[in-house]
Amino acid sequence: MAADMVLAVSTDEKPYEIDPAVYRPMSQANTCFSRMYRGDMTMANPAAWFGANPMAHIQKGDPGYGYLDYAFQIAAQAVGAKLAFTGSTYDYRGETLGYSFPDKAPKSFLGLPPYEVKDPVAMSRHVKKAARFFGASVAGVCAVDPRWIYSEVFLGDTGEVKPLDFPRNLTNAVVMAFEMDYDAIVTSPTALAAGAVAHAYSRQDSTALYVAEFIKTLGYEAVAAGNDTSLSVPLAIDAGLGETSRSGLLITPQFGPRVRLSKVFTNLPLAPDKPIKFGVREFCRVCLKCAEKCPSQSISMEADPTWSGPSKSNNPGVLKWYVNVDTCLKFWSDNGVDCVTCVASCPYNKPADMWHHKLGAVAARSLGKAWVSLDTALGYGEQRDPVAWWDKEQK
Repeated sequence: MAADMVLAVSTDEKPYEIDPAVYRPMSQANTCFSRMYRGDMTMANPAAWFGANPMAHIQKGDPGYGYLDYAFQIAAQAVGAKLAFTGSTYDYRGETLGYSFPDKAPKSFLGLPPYEVKDPVAMSRHVKKAARFFGASVAGVCAVDPRWIYSEVFLGDTGEVKPLDFPRNLTNAVVMAFEMDYDAIVTSPTALAAGAVAHAYSRQDSTALYVAEFIKTLGYEAVAAGNDTSLSVPLAIDAGLGETSRSGLLITPQFGPRVRLSKVFTNLPLAPDKPIKFGVREFCRVCLKCAEKCPSQSISMEADPTWSGPSKSNNPGVLKWYVNVDTCLKFWSDNGVDCVTCVASCPYNKPADMWHHKLGAVAARSLGKAWVSLDTALGYGEQRDPVAWWDKEQK
């Protein structure tokens, strides 16, 4: 479904506010995952998260947390795990497969000079089509805003934190969103839902690699990135893929928050897309459904966005709703697998071909609480049976 079908309006103005006196580029060392692996056990214990807690679920026979379900989740993340890409940092191993800055160099293809880009608008169209062919659900292009690039990186192998020397000639980004399976997501917070997340990560990793190779073969530099190198949601907003939300996630017109994001940084001449607005912030002011359903109560219940949040992993200076990622990650650890209940419960999260998704995407802003009530009346926002998922025919 095209963005214009849900009254998304392109805008020359960025749909966010920044306080330049406060905002500074974020250090990757301050993300909740980096803090955990640096030894901050106030949020989560990896040994329990990836060992004792899943085993307890399996032994108790908890629906959605069985041996079968965990095997599904592990298989779904196989590509990302094998490529060692998702959540990693540029070239901290030396053997990273195509994602490091040293590997950004153009390919020498048949001795040809770089492909001549006569029309950046057409080139953007070609790159986005390639991205969708290779697996992206939607794709956009933006100029790289250095405020979204991490100031420092955490090197997981050595435990070091050091400045990120981002190649400043990579001035464009191809940003891609990957739909997650609806039927699995709405079983959250089970291992089945985590498998849908993991599979999106695997797809985004392989697709980012394909797109980077496509660009490098044309004779230009390209660096594929997942959760590393920069913040993803602001780049996706700049690239016209959606708006931010109360849960901190990107809301797309096509899939709501049910996406994962990756990007490719490049010096290929491209024409940027414009940001879009379709009333997400206005709806989030009155909805509160994700905050009410959050198992760890980590999502703000405040009516209005704020300039800072409760966690060290919240980077202040942007007017938005801040999520307490410390308590969120603690729940993941206790749960024995990650949680996407905020995605599952969001009224924007519907199968894209359903009439009430199309109506809601258009009318949520104006209907407000009435749409939330209708969403609940239609049975959305409640956890679906994870056992029944295995017997449902796959589309």
